[in-house]
Amino acid sequence: MNSIQKTLLAFSLVFCCALSAQHSSYWQQEAHYTMELSLDHTKHQITGKQSIRYVNNSPDTLRRMYIHLYFNSFKPGSRMDQRCDQLPDPDGRIAKRIKDMSESEIGFQKINDLRINGESQSFSVDGSLLRMDLNRAILPGEEVLLETQFDAQVPKQIRRSGRNNSEGVEYTMTQWYPKIAEYSPRGWHTQQYVNREFFGVFGSFDVKIEIDSKFVLAGTGEIVNACELDKKVAFSYCSEAKNGKEKRQTWHFKAEDVHDFAWAADRDFLVKKTLNNEGTPVYFVRKKDTDKDAWDLLEGYTHGFFTEMKNRFGQYPYPQFSVIQGGDGGMEYPMCTMILGRSEAKDIKGMVGLVVHEAAHNWFYGIIATDEQQYPWMDEGFTTFAEEEVMNALFEENQQNPHFSSLRAYRYLVEKGWQEPLSTPADHYMRNRAYGVSSYSMGSLYLTQLEYIVGEEVFRRSIKQYFNVWKFKHPSPDDLLFILERNSGMQLHWFHDLWIGTTQKIDYEIVGVNETQEGKLSISLKNGGSFPMPLSLEVVLRSGKTERYYIPVDLTTKAKQTEETTLPTWPWTQSDYTFEIEASLGEIESIRIDKEGFMADINEKNNLWPQAKD
Repeated sequence: MNSIQKTLLAFSLVFCCALSAQHSSYWQQEAHYTMELSLDHTKHQITGKQSIRYVNNSPDTLRRMYIHLYFNSFKPGSRMDQRCDQLPDPDGRIAKRIKDMSESEIGFQKINDLRINGESQSFSVDGSLLRMDLNRAILPGEEVLLETQFDAQVPKQIRRSGRNNSEGVEYTMTQWYPKIAEYSPRGWHTQQYVNREFFGVFGSFDVKIEIDSKFVLAGTGEIVNACELDKKVAFSYCSEAKNGKEKRQTWHFKAEDVHDFAWAADRDFLVKKTLNNEGTPVYFVRKKDTDKDAWDLLEGYTHGFFTEMKNRFGQYPYPQFSVIQGGDGGMEYPMCTMILGRSEAKDIKGMVGLVVHEAAHNWFYGIIATDEQQYPWMDEGFTTFAEEEVMNALFEENQQNPHFSSLRAYRYLVEKGWQEPLSTPADHYMRNRAYGVSSYSMGSLYLTQLEYIVGEEVFRRSIKQYFNVWKFKHPSPDDLLFILERNSGMQLHWFHDLWIGTTQKIDYEIVGVNETQEGKLSISLKNGGSFPMPLSLEVVLRSGKTERYYIPVDLTTKAKQTEETTLPTWPWTQSDYTFEIEASLGEIESIRIDKEGFMADINEKNNLWPQAKD
């Protein structure tokens, strides 16, 4: 029994009673790669052969298959180039580079031979997608061996993947191999690559990379032959490595329970091995001419990151992690991240933030592998949520609301009129800015709002449970909501449907504070937006005493557990709400809705009485 099968068995046993009705039919495919390739660094070309043991765990008979050939996107006239031209705010890193690529600079992947169980298959290629109409259908539960021989040219780096980038990294090899498309209950996922998101099949990788002996490599998985490599380049992986004299040598990587494989290579890489607080090896891989002090400082923060993520979300399960100077922004891959490496010690917070975000993707992308094309906000947004919390802890900023930057970005998007529904597929946002703020900031706010609705204790317990139940699988939003609803006793899909499927906005207001004839204080509120939410209010008396109130919304069908004074429920169909408290007008210093600022109200100014002059 392999590790994926063990995980699926454990999943069904641990939550058999509570989850069996909802998840008894869950399945996912498997793809186990074995690859051997040779890289010619003078021509920047790869010759490779690949065998993939593919297991059809679906209940469906598969009559065709698809393979992604991502390198085919890196050329003038590709869909990536075309999509960039269509947007009013194109990514300058692409627009300025891709159109002038020469034949020796473009990327390509050419499949020379393709067989299933030894039988040659015909296929067609359109852009970055290969289609096979199978000679013989793959039955439910059947396992087949798919074999390819391919040639590829590594493109001059445009975005994420390629060679010879602005920081001088010779090879950043991401999305570089023929990759089987995911098949899920929604069918085949066949998006052309336009520089947005990915979705892959869980399995394993056994990869041998032959390259000039002067190169140092790092990437996904463990290097299983480190002690057989040239000591000059492999000493950080094995102190007993040999003194090699061969002009070329082969690096052998293995990785389990992952859905992608990435690596980088450079003749000037330095590798430093450390152990994080849980004893997991963490490798820091940089070019010699970077700021050593910055990278030394980065080590401690990275180790602290793993502790914070474990405490807040769940234990990192892989045998190693590598922070690699990839030389082009930051990007996540299983067991590693590619980052810009030329930061200085005086700007260490920016460098740490980049590593924290990309490394946190190993939880929300790598381990919990949602469909990033359909739910980019679950990938980028949940990672942003984790980044904001971890950075707040690492730098001891003690912010009451570490997610305020996401709220500010969301308000900016609303103010500009650029908001699109979060249900928009990643590739189809009409602005890069809308895609970025929606996926990252509104995705983070999705979790912030749920925590605000159900309460901190329920939310924290649920998010850990979500990680443990769904690791190494492909959950949907319903799977998180199911756990939250089960633990809170509240109904939450109304919130999901409005936040994800519409552009309706939260805008509550204090419209009146008056003294009644009976000497009580009447507080009038208004829902000026179209998005109902429960409310927390703080009343501060001139004596210094503080009183807190909670108004449930009827959509949850149950109020959260809170120490605040719970008032009668506010029906979502009712725009106005008034309640009374035992106080006179002269006793009141201030009244504020959502003092901590967790609710994504688009106008916080009218949440305060009396309103500030500015």
